[in-house]
Amino acid sequence: MADTGEMLQKSYDVLRNGRGELCVIIDHRPTEPQNPVIGFSGADAYLERSQGENIFMPAFPERFLADARKLQTILIVEVEGILPDELASMADLPKHRISRVYDATVRQD
Repeated sequence: MADTGEMLQKSYDVLRNGRGELCVIIDHRPTEPQNPVIGFSGADAYLERSQGENIFMPAFPERFLADARKLQTILIVEVEGILPDELASMADLPKHRISRVYDATVRQD
């Protein structure tokens, strides 16, 4: 996968925060995102963090999939030192573990 700039995000989570926004929690990446876009292919999602850096997220949670496809943006939260699927809610996320928060534009295919 490294040759194509695509990485597999094995463990990620999708939550709805207190403001009703959808949040995708992924592992920290060392580079800054540039014009991030999130798209969907069947039940899978992919995040284009920047040109040449794509993150594949298999099996996007079905309970959020229909709503996610209709949004204009989805909040991306990058975390360090904690597995995203260990969180039940945004309130469980230790603030000192958040490395980045940014919006990704939803690709309307």
